[in-house]
Amino acid sequence: KGMAGCGGELKLVGMWASPFMVRVQIALRLKGLSYEYVEEDLQNKSELLLRSNPVHVHL
Repeated sequence: KGMAGCGGELKLVGMWASPFMVRVQIALRLKGLSYEYVEEDLQNKSELLLRSNPVHVHL
């Protein structure tokens, strides 16, 4: 998971049918930020999604 301004690449993890993901894409384009879109299969969640989602973070 990268963040703009931190030297990493910005990744948008989402699903094509999500209206929330589409809103984030529009905002990133309006801000002129480049990002890599990663399509996610919610039936078979990737390690990237699990690491990036605060619901799954164990302290």
